[in-house]
Amino acid sequence: MLVTEETQIAYQDFRLRDFQAGGAAWIADYNDANSFLYLMQSSTGSQNYGDYKSPAFDALLAKSDNEPDVKRRAADLAQAEQIMVGDATVAPLYYYVSKNLVNPRVTGWVDNITDWHRSRLLCVKGR
Repeated sequence: MLVTEETQIAYQDFRLRDFQAGGAAWIADYNDANSFLYLMQSSTGSQNYGDYKSPAFDALLAKSDNEPDVKRRAADLAQAEQIMVGDATVAPLYYYVSKNLVNPRVTGWVDNITDWHRSRLLCVKGR
């Protein structure tokens, strides 16, 4: 039976492992795939709500932490994600999307995963 709970109650149940299936959301803290993937590491602790454990997944995340080549690191993280999704521990249902209409005369605008754009970094050309 599916039960709808207030967010605070649902996350309490997640922390107590008092659930069979649950819906949770996460927004990246920083612009990196690891901001999401680390939640499923065996060593993450209480935020790994399903207590997911995969030595292969953990090894790829550890390897990516020490990989200086950006493309190799991205490949390691993609492979780790495939392992996790293949194990069916999570089912991504939707992704947050931000759309911004920015005049081409505006400089200093840089897209980022958190969609934060400090006005002190923005300028308008030709004024």
